[in-house]
Amino acid sequence: MNNLEYLNEISKSNRPVKTSTSGLNPKTVLKVVIGGVIAFALLAIISIATNTGPKAVDYAKQINLRTYNLSETLRTYNPSIKNSNLRAISISLSSVLTDASNKFNTYFSFNDIDPSPSNDVSESEAAMSEELNLTLNNAKLNGILDRIYLNQIQLQVALLSSLIAQALSRNNNDINLLEILQQYESSLNLILDSFQKYSNPDA
Repeated sequence: MNNLEYLNEISKSNRPVKTSTSGLNPKTVLKVVIGGVIAFALLAIISIATNTGPKAVDYAKQINLRTYNLSETLRTYNPSIKNSNLRAISISLSSVLTDASNKFNTYFSFNDIDPSPSNDVSESEAAMSEELNLTLNNAKLNGILDRIYLNQIQLQVALLSSLIAQALSRNNNDINLLEILQQYESSLNLILDSFQKYSNPDA
């Protein structure tokens, strides 16, 4: 081996050896993390959109039951209302409730749907109705039925309207149910307006 060859060998042995990096590239890691976050966000949005809570038809069952209970209460106490204007509003409300109940029952029958809500809902609705009837009965015994009736029934109509709004928010392209709910909501709003005018005749 001559001097030139010897120097070349030494030069090769002193060159830095390229080592392959087995770790991930930071840019690649960042992309994976961002992709994971986006995927998680999309899954969360889909989960919210397909919420497993009550469906529109479940609300419709509850609304129908509450409608029936309220209708029975009105039938019991309407004859005892002294003010003719308040009694007229109450009669109009009874007609609205009866009409809505008939439409719901037709809808359930046509679509072969059991109109009975869950046991929990049935129990809570029964308790609400019982409390309302007890309040009105006490008012009747104390000679203040008109005033208490106005407050309580106005509240019940507002709560019923709110329940309908929840059903509408859950309705998924069911045109028939949508029409029933919208008409019912519109009719109840007119009743609420009548109560307001009765309460504030100078407004």
